[in-house]
Formats: sequence, structure tokens, C-alpha cells
Amino acid sequence: MKKKQENQKRGCGGKKNSVQELLSIQYFTKYGLMTEHGEMVFFQIAPTNISVLSYENIERKINHLQGLISMHPDMEIVCTDSCECFDGNREYLRRRASEESNRQVRSILEQDREMLSQMQSEMSNARQFYLVMRFKNMKPDMVFSAINEARKRMSEKGFETHRLTKPELKKWVDYALANDTLILFDAAYEAFIQEDDVPHSIYEIKGAKKCAIEFRSFSKTAGFTGVRCGYTVVPKELTAATLEGERISLNKLWNRRQCTKFNGTSYITQRAAEAIYTPEGKRQIKETIGYYMNNARTMKEGLEMAGLKVYGGVNAPYIWLKTPNGVSSWKFFEQMLYEANVVGTPGVGFGPSGEGYIRLTAFGTHEDCVEAMRRIRNWLI
Repeated sequence: MKKKQENQKRGCGGKKNSVQELLSIQYFTKYGLMTEHGEMVFFQIAPTNISVLSYENIERKINHLQGLISMHPDMEIVCTDSCECFDGNREYLRRRASEESNRQVRSILEQDREMLSQMQSEMSNARQFYLVMRFKNMKPDMVFSAINEARKRMSEKGFETHRLTKPELKKWVDYALANDTLILFDAAYEAFIQEDDVPHSIYEIKGAKKCAIEFRSFSKTAGFTGVRCGYTVVPKELTAATLEGERISLNKLWNRRQCTKFNGTSYITQRAAEAIYTPEGKRQIKETIGYYMNNARTMKEGLEMAGLKVYGGVNAPYIWLKTPNGVSSWKFFEQMLYEANVVGTPGVGFGPSGEGYIRLTAFGTHEDCVEAMRRIRNWLI
């Protein structure tokens, strides 16, 4: 009776008429919306290798992705919808046609409008989708891991994943602060970052000094990677808890470790690192990084032309390619070595998450990169 009265007060007469009521939305969460049936999270996804995929293949990939995710008992795709629209142009043609007195011109405008609608239904599907997922039976601290699992599945099935922009990185920082978790952030190749919205340091994110340790490198920036020279940033604000719950300074612990177990970098290596900050050093490094990133761009484009799924090569001098047909890292490494005469690094060598991938480096001459891509294309196509 009380519930009925509450519904009548809302003007619903016991029926769920508003969007909020129809979706059973309770409140906003850190990642999306909480409903009676689980947390809803919104993704924006796009198929990779768009230029070589037909509309039918893209539709097949979408259906396959939906089937794959639906196999997880606590994940559910609520809906998908293309998000690239031509509504503005269509509206302009509609208005222009309504104002046109010449019947033949009006007919042409109507035909253009219909063609635009057809293009939207085909081209937009090949570019971007909104995907809404519901994570059921999950506590809030489990949703973050589930989102990463969903993204991993999307990536494995040929859908582009978001790069680690500042808003994305802020989610990690917020999670770490809320759950007393420590982030180890590898910024060794930050000098190679090309895009403005990709952070060079985790400390660009508010609150990160209380939850993150960052690793930086002089040698990787200057191109003498085998001669180790880097540093670790451990903020004084950063603390961790003992088993008894006592908070201790990680900066002091790290300082103790460095002072007792490390003899320091050789003098000649330190002088090489120092040269990075001279005017001539800055000029040379900018030129060298530009050369290697051009190599990375050449490799990325070449591998995509060969029909491979490729990651990286935009903000780092490394390319990660997904091995086709579920071939293991070591098997593909051997095939590429003996059949194409190109060597890479098996992804599994970086840990279990690297299985099924090969890492290629852009450190080399441009001529060698072009030749390697030619060999791979001839081998695969």
C-alpha cells in the first residue's frame, strides 16, 4: 500500500513511465549507473583494421563479441548502438528540400538524404559503437576488475581499446586511494609520447603522490638502454600499512635500501645522462625520437596492411601484434623467424598476459623496418 502511494505521488499510477524507473536506476557510481539488477557501464568501441573489413565482417565481429561476453555469468550486454551519425547533414537536406520550389532539385535533395541514411547504417557501424554492459552480482570493488576483463575480451576480438589518457589514469588513482592500493607506474618511455592527452607522469593526476611509485629512465630517453641509468620517484606523502596496521613511510624505506644495497651508477654513465639536459643533447634526442617514432608508424601501417591486429607504435617505440588464429607466442616467433626471416620477442616472455603476442621494436634503421614489413606482408598475404 505504501509503495503504491509512493508511485502515485510520482504520478506513475504504479507504472514505471520515466527512463529512471524503467531502467531501475538507483544512483550514479564511479564507473556508470547502479540499477536493481547490477551496475551498468558504458563503453565506446571501434573495430580495428577498418580499411580491410567489409560491413558484413564487422557485423559478424559485433555478434561474435556479444556471444563471447554473454558466456560470462556475471556480464551482460544490455544494448549496442552506432554512435557516428549524419543527423546534422540529413536535417540540412530535409530543410533545404522543404524550401526548394523546383521539383527536380527537390527530388535530388531527397535522394541525397536517403543515400546519407544508408551511409549512416553502413559506415557508422564500421567505425564506432556504444556498448552498455551490466555487471551482475558484483560488489563495487569487483567491478573495476570486471571492466578490465571486458576490455581485454573486446581487444582480443579486434576492437580498439582506449589509451591511458588522464581521465583513464585518474580512475586507477581513485581506485588505489579508495582501496589503499599501491600503483607501480612505468614511465621509462615517457619522452616518446606523442599525444597531448596522454600523461607523461602519474603525478599529473591529483592524489597520485599518496598511492603511486614512478620509474623513469635517462638511458631509454637518450638511446643507451643497455647501459642502465634511471631513477625511482617515491613521494614523501606515500605510506603503506604493516600487518599490525601501522603506517610507515615508503620514502624512508626506499632510501634505506638504496643507501645500503646499491653502490650507485658509474661516473661515465652519469655524465651521459647529464648530457640529456644540454641544448645539444635536447636537440639530438628530439631528432632521434622522431626518427624512431617514424619507424614505429611505418611498422604499424605495414602490419595492419598485412591484416594483423596491432597495438602501440603511437606513444612508444614498440609494436605489439596479436598472433593470428590463436597461435602461441613462441610458435609464431619461430614461424616468423624461419619463414619470413624477421625476429621479434615472444610476448609471453613479459609474463602470462603477453601470451599470444609478439613485440617488435622500432629501434633500427628505417630501411630495415621497411624491409621487415615487406617480408612479413609477403609471408602472410
